[in-house]
Amino acid sequence: PLRQCGKYDLKLPVLGMGCWAYGGGEYWGAQSQKDVDQVVRFAVQQGCNFFDTAEAYNNGASEASLGLALEGILRDQVLIGTKISPSNTQPDKLKEHCDASLRRLRTDYVDLYMVHWPITPHSIKHFSTENIPTPSVQDAFDALMRLKKAGKIRYIGVSNFGAAKLDEALAAGAEIV
Repeated sequence: PLRQCGKYDLKLPVLGMGCWAYGGGEYWGAQSQKDVDQVVRFAVQQGCNFFDTAEAYNNGASEASLGLALEGILRDQVLIGTKISPSNTQPDKLKEHCDASLRRLRTDYVDLYMVHWPITPHSIKHFSTENIPTPSVQDAFDALMRLKKAGKIRYIGVSNFGAAKLDEALAAGAEIV
């Protein structure tokens, strides 16, 4: 079954597939691309069409593995959600990282592009060892709105945001599904 996201046109299935393990990496160990291909194709055949990944999952290897697995599947048959790390939400960096995600996913657009964690110094330290200044929430969501207007993302979302941080993001004026 599908559920409408608030007042927006985006309808997501009640069950999607998390893709963190795709591409292997230090946390999950080696993963076979052939296995990922088979799992993704079987999922789509069974009606599971929402795939959730992130640039941080295995340093982009999850997105790349999912992109390979989706080859030959009609793009309009699947919904792809991916996430930007809060450490990469400075406007210029955000655009660069969105473009890199699109290349890895082998697509021209992502259906749901989410800020992975709230844009706070604590979250940024979790994703980067560099001393990165905390971008303004307004600037980050303005950049997301520009990416949406450019057609690179269909919907803007957030992940792991509590009520106060969600209110802060909504105050930036973005339509967050």
